[in-house]
Amino acid sequence: MAAADVEEFIAAPVFWIKMGLVVLLLINGLMMQRTEARLTSGAHAAWQKLRVHARLSMALWLLIATLGIILAGS
Repeated sequence: MAAADVEEFIAAPVFWIKMGLVVLLLINGLMMQRTEARLTSGAHAAWQKLRVHARLSMALWLLIATLGIILAGS
């Protein structure tokens, strides 16, 4: 979508917020993988941290989808 109309999206603050959230989602994914690795090695205390990462992931996906709808409408 951004490649179709570069001039419009490059100047849109909503687009850059969405891209920032995508970066946060990728970082959260890396942290989630590290937490999962600790769980497979037997560290049961990491379950709470995994729960936090999972909830954060759901929230980020929801925000990214919402911003995509806002961008499509503008």
